Amino acid sequence: MKKIVLLVLINLFSFFYAQYTVAWDFDSSVNDMKYLGVWNNKAYFTQTTSYSSPRNLVSYDGVTAQIVGTVPNEIKKIKRAGNGLYLQTSFDLYFFDGTNINALNTKSSSFKIGSNNTVYSLNNESHIGNDFYFFRNDPNTSNYKLWKSSGTLASTVQVDNTITLTGNDTSGIDDILAFNGEIYFHGDNASGVHGLYKYSNNTVTLIKQMDIRRLGTVFKDKLYFQANPYFIYQTDGTTAGTISYGISGGQESVNFQKNSNSMLLSSVSGPYIYITDGPQNTLRKLMDKTVVYGSSSVSAFIDDEYAYITESNGQSTPGFLSRIKFSDGSVSTMNVPGTMTVWNFTAENDDIFNYNGNYHSKLHNGVFYATYGTGGVNHSNPMRADGVSMSVIHDYIADNLTYSVLFGNFFSVNNQIYYLINKPRFSFANGGYYIYRFDQDFTFNNSVGNNNWNTPSNWNAGSLPLSSDNTIIPASQNPQITGNAFANNLTVSSPINLTSGNLNVAGNLNLGSSLTLNNNNLNLIASNSQITNGNSTNYIVTNGTGTVNVQNLNAARGAVSLPIGTANQYNPIKISNSGTPDTFSARVSEGIANAPGGAVNATWDISEGTPGGSNATISLGWNASQQNGTFNPNNATVGHYVNGVWTAENSGAVSGNNPYTITGSGISSFSPFAVMNLGALGTADSLKKNISVYPNPFRDVLTVTAEERSTVHFYDMSGKMVGSHALVKGTNVLSPAALKPGVYLYQVKNTSGTVIASGKVIKK
Repeated sequence: MKKIVLLVLINLFSFFYAQYTVAWDFDSSVNDMKYLGVWNNKAYFTQTTSYSSPRNLVSYDGVTAQIVGTVPNEIKKIKRAGNGLYLQTSFDLYFFDGTNINALNTKSSSFKIGSNNTVYSLNNESHIGNDFYFFRNDPNTSNYKLWKSSGTLASTVQVDNTITLTGNDTSGIDDILAFNGEIYFHGDNASGVHGLYKYSNNTVTLIKQMDIRRLGTVFKDKLYFQANPYFIYQTDGTTAGTISYGISGGQESVNFQKNSNSMLLSSVSGPYIYITDGPQNTLRKLMDKTVVYGSSSVSAFIDDEYAYITESNGQSTPGFLSRIKFSDGSVSTMNVPGTMTVWNFTAENDDIFNYNGNYHSKLHNGVFYATYGTGGVNHSNPMRADGVSMSVIHDYIADNLTYSVLFGNFFSVNNQIYYLINKPRFSFANGGYYIYRFDQDFTFNNSVGNNNWNTPSNWNAGSLPLSSDNTIIPASQNPQITGNAFANNLTVSSPINLTSGNLNVAGNLNLGSSLTLNNNNLNLIASNSQITNGNSTNYIVTNGTGTVNVQNLNAARGAVSLPIGTANQYNPIKISNSGTPDTFSARVSEGIANAPGGAVNATWDISEGTPGGSNATISLGWNASQQNGTFNPNNATVGHYVNGVWTAENSGAVSGNNPYTITGSGISSFSPFAVMNLGALGTADSLKKNISVYPNPFRDVLTVTAEERSTVHFYDMSGKMVGSHALVKGTNVLSPAALKPGVYLYQVKNTSGTVIASGKVIKK
């Protein structure tokens, strides 16, 4: 094998005014390159110096590109089968064993895989052991018959002469599937019977007479296919076991894609997606026009965790990207600026090598890579997205580059993402190609010098981090967030200022410095997102209207620590919720209103996304310097400000020391909270010792003891009075039927109308 001449390996190359790494430079003599696929951890390409020249087969292992062989014509398809790669040109078939290319077409001058430059795919699981099965034309009849090869000329032989592919059926020449050690295909027998056939032990058997549109894939011990009138079928290899799902794909072909647990069916051009977990379940419509917009091209890419659905509406309208999360079935949809350019309808990781003559998208480690149009047909930009956020890898329009620059062909070698781009060129003039490595190093470097998180070139990767990217803010960088910002695990070693945008963290926020919100929010967006290492120096400063928001707080998640504080004080909280899962928001400010007695001079604003159903426990922290002169920690409670009145929550004892901590439980409504003595609750607390309300919580009967005639009033959490009961001196047994299960405030007033006791009671 010979190394490609005049190629220069470039390390850490600065490309078009941004920080990128060109992993390999194919010089300007290379006129045309096409990506084929990855085999044995090497990417393969075709290459030529002119459109009429023979094609070189080129491998790239992440370090070196090499020419490994040459074929006389353009490689149309490539298929991994058995112990090598089968290469299809317009008329010929070749085999590459990793070292040499063997021609398999010399047995007859009319040996053809396709006809008239029609490209017939050599795809799907079409081999058994080292035997690769395909259809080739019969030189005497121009019909197509079943052949096999194990990679040598001698082993390339016809195995059946009974089935013929003619007419419209030649569009399905690629429809060969290996299933249960047998080969399945469709065609006509000598009697003209069209249907599903299998080849086994030198015998062809008709499974079922039917008009088959295309074979799909093998999934969970069944073979799936599409048959006219475009219904989806499965078969176990028997006539009785060949059944329809009763779902029609309309007048469209359907793509079949699978992972270990699910199979996705997407229309080639219509906007619908079906999913199945296997033969035991029926197909479920997962997406339609209510989710996938418009009626143009739809493509699906799938791995074990996610499916990404792309939809493009043409050059003048935006594309859309939807992500399906298999673990919970959730679907998120996001806009993609410009036009999504997704031409390959088959994800590379489904064991199929397939080149459609255009650009290739890639699903890699849960992140979707694709190109999108931004300035007309001669420009395309690479992008990456994770269903929550999108980042442009490089914006050529922003660089005011007016010549043709096309990206695509994303591939992965050694778990590193690469893609092929042409060098800037005018029209079809020679320009050469680059293999570009996306380094995925999301360390903030402030190379532009504007301290802006949202400037792509301020990151080592040259691209903004997504919610799936581990992100590092080194010491002495001090980034400003001016738009929506995302990270997975985020390590902060210097202060971050949210100037005019929110920060969204999907993983762990490790605080080694402060983070100032101003009027913006810190959002913990994943089910286990958390903040660690917060302390009196490194905490979230809530100096404006901005809040810390915890999404999907539920019982399984436990208590979430929020190290928040003002510009001058550290006032952390912990919050848990055993009730209905919800989003909780928190901020703290200095001072307290309408608290005439002993109190901590701080107010925590805590709210829930959807009122009702919560059962929260909150812990509030403060410093001794925040206690006013009459505050007594030994007689403190969590105060809750509702409708202009401070009321006491069920509270434990004060613990700790700078910060001190107190915990309130059974909280089902939210508004300002504080820490205060009982006398600060706005009641004549000296008389409260004469009022007892029990049991609390109660189910049917509530007992109230009083030392004078009085009246107890009950209020719901909106402040509306929902019941009143007259009290006599002594023990009063009440059955407040007007009170539905829930949380209520009560006030006891004497005959003069003075409030002599207040509090909260819970009815089960």
